[in-house]
Amino acid sequence: MRASARETGNRMRAFFRKAPLDKVLDEELASHVEFATEENVARGMTREEARRQALIRLGGVQQARERQREARGLPWLDVLMQDLRYTLRSLRRDKGFAFTAILTLALGIGVNTAIFSVVNALLLSPLHVRNESRLREIGYQQKGNSWQPNLSFAELQDLRGEAKNVFSGVAGSQFSLDGLSMQGSKPDRVFADYVTGNYFDVLGVPAAMGRVFHAQEGETAGADPVVVLSYAYWKRHFAGDPNIVGRQIAVNGHPVTVVGVTPEEFHGVNTVLAVEMYVPRMMMVPIEGAQLSDINKRDNRNTFIYARLRPGVTQKQADATLEVLANRFAAADARTEKDAMLKAFSMLAGRNGGFDAANAIGLGSAIFLGLAGLVLLLACVNVANLLLVRATVREREMAIRSALGAQRSRLVRQMLTESILLAVVGGVAGIALGVTGSTLLASVNLQTDLPVYFNFGFDWHVFAFSAAVALLAGTIVGLMPAVRMSHANLNLLLREGGRGVAGGGNKFRDALVVLQVGSALLLLIIAGLFTRSLRASELSDFGFNPANALTMTMDPSEIGYNDQRARDFYKTLLEKVRALPGVKSASTAVGIPLGFIGAGGDTVLVNGYQAPPGQAAPLIQFNIVAPDFFETLQTPLLAGRGFSDADDDKGQYVAVVSEAMAKKFWPKQDAVGRQFTMSGDPAHPIQVVGVAKDVRYQGLSGPIPEYFYIPFAQHYQRQSLQTLVLRTKGDPAGMIPEVERTIHDMAPALPVFEVKTLEQAMYSPNGLLLFQIGAAIAGIMGTMGFILAIVGVYGVLSYVVSQKTCEIGIRMALGAQRGDILRIILRQGWWIVGTGLALGIPATLGAAHLLASMIVVSPTDLVTYVGVSAMLTAISLLACYIPARRAMHVEPMQALRAE
Repeated sequence: MRASARETGNRMRAFFRKAPLDKVLDEELASHVEFATEENVARGMTREEARRQALIRLGGVQQARERQREARGLPWLDVLMQDLRYTLRSLRRDKGFAFTAILTLALGIGVNTAIFSVVNALLLSPLHVRNESRLREIGYQQKGNSWQPNLSFAELQDLRGEAKNVFSGVAGSQFSLDGLSMQGSKPDRVFADYVTGNYFDVLGVPAAMGRVFHAQEGETAGADPVVVLSYAYWKRHFAGDPNIVGRQIAVNGHPVTVVGVTPEEFHGVNTVLAVEMYVPRMMMVPIEGAQLSDINKRDNRNTFIYARLRPGVTQKQADATLEVLANRFAAADARTEKDAMLKAFSMLAGRNGGFDAANAIGLGSAIFLGLAGLVLLLACVNVANLLLVRATVREREMAIRSALGAQRSRLVRQMLTESILLAVVGGVAGIALGVTGSTLLASVNLQTDLPVYFNFGFDWHVFAFSAAVALLAGTIVGLMPAVRMSHANLNLLLREGGRGVAGGGNKFRDALVVLQVGSALLLLIIAGLFTRSLRASELSDFGFNPANALTMTMDPSEIGYNDQRARDFYKTLLEKVRALPGVKSASTAVGIPLGFIGAGGDTVLVNGYQAPPGQAAPLIQFNIVAPDFFETLQTPLLAGRGFSDADDDKGQYVAVVSEAMAKKFWPKQDAVGRQFTMSGDPAHPIQVVGVAKDVRYQGLSGPIPEYFYIPFAQHYQRQSLQTLVLRTKGDPAGMIPEVERTIHDMAPALPVFEVKTLEQAMYSPNGLLLFQIGAAIAGIMGTMGFILAIVGVYGVLSYVVSQKTCEIGIRMALGAQRGDILRIILRQGWWIVGTGLALGIPATLGAAHLLASMIVVSPTDLVTYVGVSAMLTAISLLACYIPARRAMHVEPMQALRAE
């Protein structure tokens, strides 16, 4: 084994020291020939005969040199280098072909690299925790409801005690937006994560500076006034101060001490929002004003749960333990836990909403990767067609090389070397294009001030994917002409004088173009569905009027305001803002339609409503709003009234329900006057005082779910984060300075963020933004596929005309008219385009149905299908007409002479 390795090393060294070794070899051979010549002269031969006999005995100098080279070097590497040198010379002679092929492959590989870099960042990038494969996120589902990623703090404690046989540690976290400040400075809003003390230990994340939390920290309310900062926030907000550990800062006005900084590569367990500060869980009591009674409620599900599997424990064992535990939950509280199912997900699934089988990130990633793969296939088909034409032109050359002794396998290898070299160069260019494209995607404005973290960088995942795609492309495009050459009759080629082999090759090229047309149709229709969905969404009735409305978000608790002071602040603010010239109405709300932030949801118990058998009480989303909210958003009230200042915590608790909620719980009845109870506040029955038109708060497709509104004055507790909404008489953007001045006159240090018009706010990831991005990406890929298909149609028919020049000349000499020639060529074009459309439409219908949850229009939208098919047909036939017109003007005598 050691000797073999040594021999291989010697051969490698000999390969790379070829010139000096060849010089020594030539000297040795010359000496050997001279010595043999002298021997022959001594035997009585003439010098010329003596040298001739010496060379014969040696077997030829060149032959001897090749034998020695083969013995000392690596023959396969020598052959490869010969093929590469030949390929480079060949491509240098045909620069136009080389440029076209490389550019086509670069576009296909570039699209795949860009899309994969996004998928990699969202789904595959590591969280930089210890042994991520053993980490699990725990979620639950109740029958009839979708998967929920949150559990309650009480359920977390149960998991710690009753699932310790399968989990070595169970940690929890709850996100929040807080104000961080230093003495005398204005607070800076931070995205905070309130975590249990064992959070970093369970994840396996050490401190880059200082320390992380101890296991007991975060167990007692207000006992641990410490924080850990993220590396990025420490560098940005504290300029990388090396003395940050031990420094005192304030969070929502409460003093805390910085005890550590996380590693640079760790951004939390969510791949979109980067956590900026970590706080012990029970510090929510003093900082957030949380009540222990609320924190410990079993149905207060607002905690993300992370657990680490014990060594040797399998996923199946963990699921079995969670099933037993879920049954205990249901037995303890059938009202909220009935038919609950607990399941442990890998972090890969859990961190991106993978609890739901139809989660948009996974589905969207698969679809867009599939579309990118289709673009690459079109690029490969185009280059394969170019190589087939090139191979046809070179058939006589290949026949001569074969006649001179070259084996077919050697010729096929030469063709594959050429195609793979093209793909490698195209791959390098494609990676550059892909990195540029992913950088542009990462720079998309997400219409939010939240710390969005997109790392679409170039890591080994992206490199491996791009390299595999390039090699696959090179193999695909090279195999087609190579296979054709391996089946060609070389004797027939030599006899025909290089006119090319008629028959099967042309049919194969036609089939490739049929594939291109069908694929282009699919890409264009998908792009059309996204574009029409975007347009339909922009023009749809959202249940409110986004025009002439302004929004801005604030949180007085970030500057230390308690509940009562914050209430007074918002009441006074609304009075002052409503009095401003140009303001028609104003209100506040926890969430706005299609925005990032919402009040959440709660289980409701409705008098007279019985949940279907086997289902728990329904979970309904809600919003907390001030008076004039419906007037400000111009959401029509279908029955009853909205809220007034009289709806305070001293009177009857009231709600306005959506049209969908009224139909669900009180079908064919008047919902006004009915009552229901929120499980989070069972002491206060809520009376319905109005029914509002349905409004889209989350997502743009599918039916609008049930929703209800409750008044700010009755449900303010821990809801200091509010969005001010104004309806103006003129341009809302022009009111921004005056409204901000009003706010800062009341609270100079209060941060104001998410300042935008309601029309701008609609273009968020929960709203129109994803349609915009999807339509843009699908449009780019559709356009590329369309161009490649048209080039393919034009190229094949141009080649057909060039191959049939003699036939056309003979036909015209025998009396055929120009119109007859036009019909012959167009007939072939019609066949290619028609077959492509016929095969493409069923495939497109199947692909479009996979998009049903991501688009607004129907997957079978007739306008899109007819419009795209007509456009593709028209342009394809124009591409057919150009070579057909050239065929019409062929001069018979010139064609025959050329033949």
